[in-house]
Parts: sequence; C-alpha cells; structure tokens
Amino acid sequence: MLKVLRSNLERLPDLFEPFQELVSTLLPHLEWVGINDTNTNDIKCEFRPAGNSVVAPFDIDELSSGEKAAIALFLPFVEREVSVLAGEKEKSDRDEIVPVTVLMDEPELHLHALLQLNVLEYMRRLAQEGRAQFIFTVHSPSLLDALTPDELFLLVPSTLAADNQLNRLVDSCERLEAVRAVTGSTHMLTRCKPIVFIEGELDDGARATDERIMKLLMPEAAHWALIASQGKSQVIAAATNMRRSELRLPGIPVFGLVDGDQSTSALPDYVIPWPVAMMENLLLDEEAIYNLIEPYSGVCGLRSPIAVRNSLLEVATTQIEEERRLRLKGLLPQEVITIDSTDAMAIEVAINAAITRYKATIAKLDVASIQKRVEDEIRAIIDAGGQLELFHGKKLLRKWFNQYFAKVGMGWNPFLIQLAISASTTARTAKLTAVALSRIRLYFPKARLCTKSEKWEHEPSDEVR
Repeated sequence: MLKVLRSNLERLPDLFEPFQELVSTLLPHLEWVGINDTNTNDIKCEFRPAGNSVVAPFDIDELSSGEKAAIALFLPFVEREVSVLAGEKEKSDRDEIVPVTVLMDEPELHLHALLQLNVLEYMRRLAQEGRAQFIFTVHSPSLLDALTPDELFLLVPSTLAADNQLNRLVDSCERLEAVRAVTGSTHMLTRCKPIVFIEGELDDGARATDERIMKLLMPEAAHWALIASQGKSQVIAAATNMRRSELRLPGIPVFGLVDGDQSTSALPDYVIPWPVAMMENLLLDEEAIYNLIEPYSGVCGLRSPIAVRNSLLEVATTQIEEERRLRLKGLLPQEVITIDSTDAMAIEVAINAAITRYKATIAKLDVASIQKRVEDEIRAIIDAGGQLELFHGKKLLRKWFNQYFAKVGMGWNPFLIQLAISASTTARTAKLTAVALSRIRLYFPKARLCTKSEKWEHEPSDEVR
C-alpha cells in the first residue's frame, strides 16, 4: 500500500511549474521561493535574488511595478496551464491545433526595454512549443526591432486589404535588415505614415537640425516618419532603395525632400526639391524675424519688417563673392583619391595619378563659360529679388544673426528654434512649403484596393504582430 501511494505521488504534476517557468523567463534576476502559508491570514508568494540564498525572501508586493505588471500580463495563461495539469481542462489530442490564442494590446506598457524583450522570449517559447499563439499590438521600438519577418505584420485599413488586414511587412531576414539599415529603426516602417528622407543630421535634441526646424515650420511634418540622411545623394539613394526593397507597405509612400541649391532637373519624381536653396532660406522671412526680435528692436536697431528685409538684403550683397565661389565649386568636377596601400611610394603614385586625371578633366572644360554661367545666375537672382530664397541661406542667416541679433544674448540654436516657430504662421512659409505638403499628404481610396501604379490613400493604424 505504501509503495502504491508513493508511486502515485511521484506521478502527480507540479502545479507550480507554469508559474516557475514564467518567473524564470521574465525575471531571471529573481528566483521564486514558493508559497508561504505559515500565517493563513497573510499568505505570501515569496521571491529572492537568483543564486543568493542568504537574503531573506520577500513578498510579491515588494516587486517593482514593472515586474508585477509583467507577471500579471500572463497570469490568465498560467492559470489555464495549471488547470490542464490538474485535469480541469482537457488537453487537445491533435498536435496541429494550438490550444489557446492570446490577444494583447501593447504588452510593453510599464515595462523597461530589457523586460520587454524577456516578455517576447516567453511568448516565443510558448509559440514554438505549440502551447499558445500570441497576437499583439505594439508601439515599442525595442520590441519592433527584435521581431523577425515571420512575426512582424501591419494591420492594414480594410480599403487596402484584398482579403486579410494582417499584412506581413517583409518576407526575409536579409530584406528586413536591409531596410532597417536604411531607416535606422523598424518603427519607422510600421508607423503607417509617409516615410520622408531629408538632408541633414539626426535630431539629437540639442541642436536646431533640419529635421527639428521642419517639424516646427510645418506641424504636419511631425506626423511623418522623417529620416535624416546627410546629403542630397544619400537622400536620393535611400528613397530609391526603400522603394525597391519590396516592402509590403500599403498606403505608405516613400519620398525624398532635398535642398534646391543645385540642379534638380534629374531628380526622380519621388524626390521633391524645396523651392529654396536650403532649409534656412525658409527662415529668411522678414515678418517672422520681426515678430521674434520686436521686444529687442532697440538693441537690434530694426523697427519694422521692412527694416528687417533691407538688413537681410544688405547682408546678401556682402555674400555675392561667396555665392560665386560656392556655385563655381558645384559646377567643377571633383576627383576622389582612393588609397589601397600603406606603402609611401604607392600612395604618392595614387595621388599623382589623381592629379593627372583631374588636370585632364579640367583642361576639357570651358572655365570662362562656366564662370559666365555663374555670373548670369547670380545676376538673374538679384534682378528678380530672390536672394533670400536662392542664396546660401545658412551662411546668410548666420551672418545676419552675428551682425544684428547676437548682441541680445540669445544663442544660435535657440534663435533658430524660436524663429521656426514664428515662421510657421506666415504667408511666405505657407507658399514655399505648399508643394512638398501637397505631394506627401495621404488620403483613403474610396471603395477599392489600388494597384501599385496608382496613388494609395490611407490613414494611421496600429502596428501589429
């Protein structure tokens, strides 16, 4: 009789095993001690630091809010697993059937990035073992960057879905990594917003970058997925590569937005040039500048928008020689020297060969004709009164700032930010940004799924796994 009882006890399932598995995966820095029911009026679920048996156990109430939130997220599933072990729920005898589907809305809430990844690991393990499948919406960049192509789907608006609104984003790890390299992060691909590559540096929160100025100048741009991509050639390449990446992004167009300081006739139709030389030219707005400096007009000596405009044009006049240099530089060929050796003689040979090639190229040019072309361009700009739109805006605005406003005591970056805010409401800004805004705006198609060659119209949706 004793042997039979012992045999039955050995076959009893461990009903705490699902909870133990949950804790060890989500909170590997802790170990679950067990249930302390010494005091039946105060039953405790106790933990202690992993591998440290000296520390006294502490109750679940002493865990952090994030740790408790992670455990609570899966308790219904753990309870179901316990019920199956206890025989209260029947286990399916068909291996191809997943016993439970769990729907979650933003499981990352209240969890720091590492804990989010532990949550993902736990769900992956259960899914791989066929014990559950998980469908969850997510906005966390950490989770989105950790998902694989088999796990990453977009919830497509019904008007764009042929038969299934869950649309797989990409079909291979190689392709997903390629587009991540272009955009910098998966969440840029899953925001269901226009993806717009722009010139300039990444917004680090400290400087008045082109990205930051653009969002202030055009509030609508704050809803785009803006990706700073250094220079014009990088913007064109990034937008082109993204369009060729075979991403399944229904209703999400990809654009480039570049400065108009060089010839724009050969740009692809999805790369939009500003009607000005560069972003800073949008800030050379006498009304916006005067609205900003009016409290300091006594210090600046500029007491009206007309006075501001005249001061800008005076500075532009001093920039004419610099304009000649910049425009001539842009029209002359450039030679890149590639050094493939550390040998001094080989390096000298490479340099001499590059110099020879450059001289030969220059010799074929009609430099006088190029200089005349530059002079004609500058004269046409001045005659049309377009200096504030087509001269080098960054240099012009900085020189004006140093001459008129630096004495007020406001720094360069705060000045640019405040000026962008002021310029966002002026008629000049509305006129100069109208083309870019009109080409990037999105709308829903009314009653059918558009073909790839047609314009897709949509509105935002959740990112979904």
